[in-house]
Amino acid sequence: MFEGKKPIEWAKVAQSVHMPGRNNCGKCHFYGGGGDNVKHCDLSSALFMPDRKTDVHMDAEGLDFSCVTCHVGEGHEWAGSRYEMTVDDKVGTGKPGMPREVATCESCHDAKPHDIASITGNKLNSHTSKVACETCHIPEIAKGGVATEVEWDWRTMGKLKDGEGFKLKEYTPGRWQTSRHL
Repeated sequence: MFEGKKPIEWAKVAQSVHMPGRNNCGKCHFYGGGGDNVKHCDLSSALFMPDRKTDVHMDAEGLDFSCVTCHVGEGHEWAGSRYEMTVDDKVGTGKPGMPREVATCESCHDAKPHDIASITGNKLNSHTSKVACETCHIPEIAKGGVATEVEWDWRTMGKLKDGEGFKLKEYTPGRWQTSRHL
């Protein structure tokens, strides 16, 4: 042991462990793909302290959810997937933070979230099995003033010219090569 160093207080260390916050997730996921908001076009540094307009659930002055409030999991296996989107929650509704296999709006808001006292609400509820809530409730990407990458030339990924990334001239990406289409 080094002189002058205090021994580690393991009980104190163990008692300081808690669920990850936005900073834990954001350090990697907000900067995935080489820059802020590049890879996912909806995960950016704006989510470290978002306002209500940027994210109603993560609003620092409102519900103040962290990522793991909805994306419940263990061992970096989190509920909800951007690659296998699920409209219906087959497990059922629950409170934020409760274990579930998927992370959908329906997980907390149920299958009929709109006010059915009105004709409009009833009509909207009839679409929830086919149309994702995000279609109307998150109609834009790159919120919070952080621009996003919406086109990606995968042929040049990881390649550098003079230490910088580059784009090939006169190249129009095919559908499979373009990131998220809106």
